Amino acid sequence: LNNKKKTLSLLTNRFDIYQTLIKEDFKVIFNDFNFSSFETNQFKNIFFRTSKEKLINLHVIQESKRLLEKDGKLFLTGKKAEGIKSLSSKANLILSGPMSFTKNGSTYLSEITKVVKSDITYPQSSYHDLQFIEEGDSNNLLSKAGIFGWNKVDEGSRFLIDTVPIYLSHFNQPPETLLDLGCGYGYLSVCASRFNFKRIIATDNNAGALIATERNLARIKIAYEVIGDDAGESIEENFDSIWSNPPFHSGFSLSTTVLNKFLKSSKNLLNPNGKCLFVVNKFIPIEKLASNYFKTIEILNKNNSFKVVLLSD
Repeated sequence: LNNKKKTLSLLTNRFDIYQTLIKEDFKVIFNDFNFSSFETNQFKNIFFRTSKEKLINLHVIQESKRLLEKDGKLFLTGKKAEGIKSLSSKANLILSGPMSFTKNGSTYLSEITKVVKSDITYPQSSYHDLQFIEEGDSNNLLSKAGIFGWNKVDEGSRFLIDTVPIYLSHFNQPPETLLDLGCGYGYLSVCASRFNFKRIIATDNNAGALIATERNLARIKIAYEVIGDDAGESIEENFDSIWSNPPFHSGFSLSTTVLNKFLKSSKNLLNPNGKCLFVVNKFIPIEKLASNYFKTIEILNKNNSFKVVLLSD
């Protein structure tokens, strides 16, 4: 295995996967599927677990055409319900070589060979393009494909910001530092700049989210930092205030594992008199989960879809 590690080129847009591979002594790149450091015709084989984001899938296939050598193979894996068959057909049009499928339970593996020339292609990938979110309260924020809810203002995040005045009334002294945990493209951090924080840290597991957040926070007039991390586990600073609209989906399925990770990190990163503000879908049992970490759990606001919860010791 150690010899094989030397021949593998690994790339991921998820910081948690990056950390895991680094600990296992793999050579791995963490970025937003930027393949520019690789040479044309460099690889004999490319393996890719298909994404929920269609533009990522198309981007990887298009880049595979450049990166694969003659008769090189692209391997795609995914489930039928995730569109693996239609995606493989698109890859087959682009690479133009033979295609085959194997099945293991509900998971499919397609193998597509690249031929020397291909007359069929798709338009240049727009995957890396930053785009303005066209909503009235979007603050002219930039976002991009590959970020969860990338093309809109999340209703939960909007509801959290509406609740901030109530949240701030629970402090004896105004909080000075804020951690935006799972920042996405930075909506909460940018909105936070109007509440007199002196320093904001925004962190996310997704490489594309970090790119968009850095661009969006560059215009605010307070100190900030954007950090790639897995739910803040590597951050050593403590904060007066932690805000989060945590993901509750793991891959393609519903999960509270990530929420538990966010709650545990928030407990460790919160100052003694600090307070967290979480927004979750109303059916998520955050009160029960948070009781493992916090003494005070108070619902500050709720509507037909979401609840905003204050957490503190």
